[in-house]
Amino acid sequence: MNALMATAAPIALAAAGNLVAAGNLVAGTTAPAVAGPGEKPLPWVKASGTSFVDESGKPLRLRGINFGGWLIIEGWIIELNRNSPKGEGIHDERELWTVMRGRFGAKVMERLRRAHRETWITEDDFRRARDAGFNFVRVPFWHELIEHDARPGVIDASGFAWLDKAVRWAAKYGLWVILDLHGAPGSQNPWDHSGVVGRNKLFSDGECQSRTARIWKAVASRYRNDPAVLGYDLLNEPNGGKPEELGALHDKLYRAVREADPRHLIIIEDGLHGLETMPPPSKYGWENVAYSVHFYLFEAKDEAPHVKYAAETIPRWRTKQGEFGVPLYIGEFNPIDPVWGLSALARYAGLFEGERWAWSPWTWKKIEPRRPSLWGVYRNAKPWKRFPDFRRAPAGEIEEHLRSFTTGRLDPNPDYVKIVREAGR
Repeated sequence: MNALMATAAPIALAAAGNLVAAGNLVAGTTAPAVAGPGEKPLPWVKASGTSFVDESGKPLRLRGINFGGWLIIEGWIIELNRNSPKGEGIHDERELWTVMRGRFGAKVMERLRRAHRETWITEDDFRRARDAGFNFVRVPFWHELIEHDARPGVIDASGFAWLDKAVRWAAKYGLWVILDLHGAPGSQNPWDHSGVVGRNKLFSDGECQSRTARIWKAVASRYRNDPAVLGYDLLNEPNGGKPEELGALHDKLYRAVREADPRHLIIIEDGLHGLETMPPPSKYGWENVAYSVHFYLFEAKDEAPHVKYAAETIPRWRTKQGEFGVPLYIGEFNPIDPVWGLSALARYAGLFEGERWAWSPWTWKKIEPRRPSLWGVYRNAKPWKRFPDFRRAPAGEIEEHLRSFTTGRLDPNPDYVKIVREAGR
């Protein structure tokens, strides 16, 4: 089956136990999210040459934050295994809910999952993000939010409730939302942030690719009329194929989106291969796209490697961006260290703003077992006292723990916030 045939394949929707044919997808389109009192309606964002612009052509400065750990859990963000015996931890979101179902049954498992989703990010987080100086949020989600491995190809309409909330709350506080498929069917990389550790078969499995295309067609159908959605980030850190395979897969997903939504910006990542490995948009006839890169220098012991990285890499990115003729989005980065990392963060913010690149550090909040790091704009300044063993603790204790993660119980990093606000001036 060729790419066009695959993306045109019927999409089934599961809603209240019923399957709805693909032809009825338009009926699920949401009304545009409405800005709150005192907020101007959000303009559409699009690509114009190497710039992000609004619908009048006015250049936009875009600085955002990742709402990591919400609609796809990364265990290190919530310290999932802090009190688990060595070798008995839970490695990814799939394993977490499998264990909870096995221990307590499906009904309690769903209650625990809802406890996390209702608490980790709430409407108040969007207000706080705006007040911190951000003007968009990137919302990573797992394919299992709306399409399950147990029923491949069937779209679970109930999962859209969480994305709908994100878009509605963002618009209320004058923020855009980037919808980011962080974990695709079959997984596009072998890491926990794809939902399943050690699974990486998206590039080799045609059915998983077709499922991913169907997911994007369903998402695009739902939000195609909503300017609060800044754009669609097709695949987070796809790292399982050669650059030419990545280009072909992105083209398949691009065309799935464009069948349903001709207007929204589409974001295409380099898959950690480097911006220079990406194809020119003209190769595939892509329009209204932005290219995106992520970077981390995990081995850095001081700011010097970041100074060197910025000096060497930014000119290369600028050159390639000019050749491609697209806007650039630095979708994830973080200097990590709570002391010298602040200087590196300020340096990057100034450089990215100067280039008019969109940028969004990882991540909004982080539970710290000991001393705070730079990972979260919000974090606990004092050690977190209790971490249950998820394989042994009773359901009530686990639920109480998950519901303790409200942002109001955490502390903002004032120096981090100062950097973001000053970058926006």
